[in-house]
Amino acid sequence: MKLLKRVFLLVVFIGLVFCPAAQAETEAELDREDEGQPREKTVEHVIFITAGGLSDQRIKSAYTPSLNGMAAGGLKAAAVGVLPTNQAVLRASLLTGANPDIHGFNENNRQLKTGLFPETVVRYGRSSVYICPGESVFRGLFTGGGGVKTYTVEGGGNKDVITRAVSVFQKEKPYFIGIELPGIDPDLEVQGDTKKTAAMVNDVDAQLGCLLASLRSMGEFESSLIIFTGDYGESDRTENSLTTKDLTVPLVMAGPGLRAGMELPPVKITDIVPTVALLTGIQVSPESDGNVIWNAIAPGGSFSEQNLMLKRIRDLSDENLEITGMIYRLSEEKRLVKTEKEKVNREKAQIQETIGARDREIKSLKWKNRLLRLVEGVTVLVMGSGYLVEYYYLKKRFLMF
Repeated sequence: MKLLKRVFLLVVFIGLVFCPAAQAETEAELDREDEGQPREKTVEHVIFITAGGLSDQRIKSAYTPSLNGMAAGGLKAAAVGVLPTNQAVLRASLLTGANPDIHGFNENNRQLKTGLFPETVVRYGRSSVYICPGESVFRGLFTGGGGVKTYTVEGGGNKDVITRAVSVFQKEKPYFIGIELPGIDPDLEVQGDTKKTAAMVNDVDAQLGCLLASLRSMGEFESSLIIFTGDYGESDRTENSLTTKDLTVPLVMAGPGLRAGMELPPVKITDIVPTVALLTGIQVSPESDGNVIWNAIAPGGSFSEQNLMLKRIRDLSDENLEITGMIYRLSEEKRLVKTEKEKVNREKAQIQETIGARDREIKSLKWKNRLLRLVEGVTVLVMGSGYLVEYYYLKKRFLMF
């Protein structure tokens, strides 16, 4: 019995001495293996680039090597914009991740009800700048402060704005930088000059290439999350005449955490900020109603391929359910409006019938009144004539002269 106790104590002693050493050696081997593996890149800069009047259709009709190269290293998609088709409203939805009925920003109301992503970046203790042409005046988005530094390029074209953006980036190295390009002259669409339009698209693409080249030369390209999109420009078309193509803008994204060389199905313009927030670890405004584009996220870490797809399917299913409920509510409202309209039409018909009956009665009374006046006139005339006849008769009979 004592021998067994001694053997047991000896085994425990050997385990306590040699197991930690073996574990340390195993961890060292894992560390040596990790040294040969590429480390996951983190987002150090977020760059939003928008080009005025650059629709998805216009990109397809022009030569855009810079955009195609950026898409090859990242992904591209078509983004569905918002109504009304106004550049300022679209920019507000892009930077808040919320639809116009939620952020409340429009031509008549320049006060946002939700937070802008660049302002959220500032609240996280990181720098944020926004650069745009002077005539844009930031579309009224950054007039309320929020810590975002703004720069205007008076009378500048695409090249001038990009040159200023590169200069600001080199000096300040901001975490977020928004670049608003003048893009395409809206008058060209009215004039129907396709050659000049294509030339301006090529110019936007060339200036994008200059920006990307500058980022590479500064060694910041690999750590930058770059979002490029456009807008449909100022449209005088009514909402009833708009098509899906009129509401579709281009979207190209590249950077850490994103898939490479993919073309995604259409997304919403409000989905961009929630996706960027996920990749950067910045909490998006709670009012944002956009969804994370899970199928744009590169698998790895806590996200497997299947998990990402399931999340995207779940979000789209929830959104579809919400849209279906909205359609049902609109259908019910439409039915109620139709019922109310029919009720109003019946009441209107009854009122018109009553008015018609009153008009007929009034007309009849008018004719009766005229007839009575005629009878009265004839009676007076007959009585007057009788008096005259009687006067002359009595005068002739009783008077001798």
